[in-house]
Amino acid sequence: MGYRIIEYGGEKYKLTPKWYKEYLSACELMKKAKETDVKDLDKSKLVDIRDVKIDGKKPYLIRIISYINQVRNPYCYRVGDVVVRVSYAGKEKTFTDSFTEMISSM
Repeated sequence: MGYRIIEYGGEKYKLTPKWYKEYLSACELMKKAKETDVKDLDKSKLVDIRDVKIDGKKPYLIRIISYINQVRNPYCYRVGDVVVRVSYAGKEKTFTDSFTEMISSM
């Protein structure tokens, strides 16, 4: 009933309506995160990554969606009182490749 097929990383995923809604939310969060100036971030509103829980048994795309929706901004978060800002300067791998590799290991 109402399943959506999403292609990501060369694979196709069949998402339930719940996970499709989560997918759309994650896409919107990524768009906002890319547009956010780090100087405008309030440290107290950043998610502590230690509170993020990923079920390693879930399919790859579901883990990515879950991570983004929990951390809210994958480019900037906290570890305790320390603010972590993620940037990417590689030439051989894209940010998406590196992000995918990180999530796959969770």
